[in-house]
Amino acid sequence: MTRARRHINISLLLAVVVLLSPSFLLSSCSSGDDGMNEPTPQDKQEIRFNPGVWNFMEGTRAATFNNNEDLQAGTFKCYAYEDGTTNLYIDGSTVSYSVDQWLFNDGKHYWPASGALNFFAFMPAELENTSCTFDPTAYNSSTNSDGYSEDSPRIVCTGLPVELSAGETTTQELIYAYTANQSKAGQGVSGVTLTFKHPFASVSFKMSEASGTNVTINSVTIEGVKNNGICTFNGSETSWAPSGEATSLVITGNPATGNTPYLVLPQSFAANLTFTVNATWSDWSNVTKNVSASVNVGSWQSGYSYTYTFTLSKYALTVSTEKYTEQW
Repeated sequence: MTRARRHINISLLLAVVVLLSPSFLLSSCSSGDDGMNEPTPQDKQEIRFNPGVWNFMEGTRAATFNNNEDLQAGTFKCYAYEDGTTNLYIDGSTVSYSVDQWLFNDGKHYWPASGALNFFAFMPAELENTSCTFDPTAYNSSTNSDGYSEDSPRIVCTGLPVELSAGETTTQELIYAYTANQSKAGQGVSGVTLTFKHPFASVSFKMSEASGTNVTINSVTIEGVKNNGICTFNGSETSWAPSGEATSLVITGNPATGNTPYLVLPQSFAANLTFTVNATWSDWSNVTKNVSASVNVGSWQSGYSYTYTFTLSKYALTVSTEKYTEQW
């Protein structure tokens, strides 16, 4: 073999070694974790969150989210879209609290190299309330096939009320947050602010002391209530569009304990609603009968809790609505 040919072979061998070296391979594979509009390695910045809950009440309830400690005990589902589009950037990743920060369960996600993101999240991440579905897409002033014009995420809800309970059969309320037009430069030290809000209203029932101890409420029926609707949230305002025919809302299982809230669809009522209580009186040898009353409800607003106090006699029902609303 000639000296010139040996020189060429050595040069080729060196070139192959360089191509297969780890440093060359790493520099050639610089794609971001999210697969869209990827940042270069030196520009990568992790997406972080700073969640909170809007207008929580003092004290706690086992089945509702009322403060930051309640949030940190759970997990939320997160979606992100490129601002001004419906292009998905984060596809429903679960986020959990660990020590002192919120982390994606499926690993780190990084900001795109340019542009802004719209974030939508709901909690709990694993939905146990099957009466609602979430459409996280940030629509851009479009009209959907159902004719509902929107430019924000929405909840499609059917089959309320839902009983909120604690313990082995926990059913928690659903809360959600939407923060639009967020960028790498704008997230700040604390991360993207997600302000969770209560999209539903909550109703509870209890008996007055004047009713005595010999009566048990078996069910409460409220006539003229809509249970289906679409909820949209633009980051600050929650809007509900109730749908379908008004029907009877029936709540069973001794609901008048005062400790069990029920989620209901926010709506306004043009006329009084009829409350019918089915009760059993033990001093009547366990006689069971219905008693009714006409109640000026007015409306159920998102994020408000309503408590109705019943006074039952053997012939009549009185429903107290004094101070029955509290900011949730």
